[in-house]
Amino acid sequence: EYERGRMTEIRVGLGATINTGNFESVRVDYSESRVVGPSDNLAKVREELYDSVDNYLSDKIKEIHEDLS
Repeated sequence: EYERGRMTEIRVGLGATINTGNFESVRVDYSESRVVGPSDNLAKVREELYDSVDNYLSDKIKEIHEDLS
């Protein structure tokens, strides 16, 4: 649990399973972590981290769909 005044590491991870057809699929997982300092806004850092992970994963999903086409 986050305690103000201490350095804390937070991690956000997301994943997706893509159906490739013929009863097969591919799974993509990605996570990032950041150290939150005493003067950082935890909610803001968490939101930025989530956006970063979400954007990266979305790009990878697009690449997989293009490769499967």
